[in-house]
Amino acid sequence: ALKNAAPDTNADILILGTKATVKSQAYEKGLQELGYHNLSAIATTLLVPIVEEGLYEGEILQSTLHHYFGHLAKAPDAIILGCTHFPLVSDAINHYFKRESTLIHSGEAIVEYLEKHYDFTQRFEHTQLKFFASENPEGLRKTAREWLGENI
Repeated sequence: ALKNAAPDTNADILILGTKATVKSQAYEKGLQELGYHNLSAIATTLLVPIVEEGLYEGEILQSTLHHYFGHLAKAPDAIILGCTHFPLVSDAINHYFKRESTLIHSGEAIVEYLEKHYDFTQRFEHTQLKFFASENPEGLRKTAREWLGENI
């Protein structure tokens, strides 16, 4: 997915993730193996509870984006959304950077990889999802409707 979005290995690539994701440097290691070297990562941990609260726009989200990105001298060429929560605020991130950056959803890249290497869609054509909630099952239902577009 990155090769299509940022074919230039000199592109400035920003990786967004949780603290654990950023600390693991998994994205950096994989991208360096592909020849990319202008990489930076920011642990944007506050975005997770903001998304979980359904705050996909507004003052709180904008303040948080400024908190994380205000120090950047310019918009990166590509931004990897390294958390499943982040595509839900991709419009706000895109707007923050004045649509100058290409956003890459890591989930889409994973699906692309599985389809290419493991015949994923054919092997798992008929699947069943089960959801478990340790608390607030109604909140899970609401979130699933918003995120997945399905009732559970």
